[in-house]
Amino acid sequence: MSPEQPKEQPKERRILLLDPDKLGFLAATVLSTGVVCVCVFYRRVSVANLAIRVGLTFVVSYVATFLFLRYALRTIGMEIARTREEKAKAAALEEDAGEDQPRERVEAAPGEPAKEE
Repeated sequence: MSPEQPKEQPKERRILLLDPDKLGFLAATVLSTGVVCVCVFYRRVSVANLAIRVGLTFVVSYVATFLFLRYALRTIGMEIARTREEKAKAAALEEDAGEDQPRERVEAAPGEPAKEE
């Protein structure tokens, strides 16, 4: 008996989902951690001053990342939709052009009507 060969499954397309909320949170966390490290190890600032700096860094970096990605994804989505629309219109025009082409006329003998093929 021969062992059954597994069927080849189609390759999965890996898609990177750019969620503005999650990436904004990630960017804000990384930058705030950097601010904590700089303030604690190099500047020796007080706890209250550190909390204010980290809070402002978090809010500003979160909002900036969120708004940038939201704008970028909206713009990219509109461009993709526009190109898909143009491709669909071009395909429809090609189909219409193929149907509208005149048929060839076959020359008939004198006195007979012309035939279309």
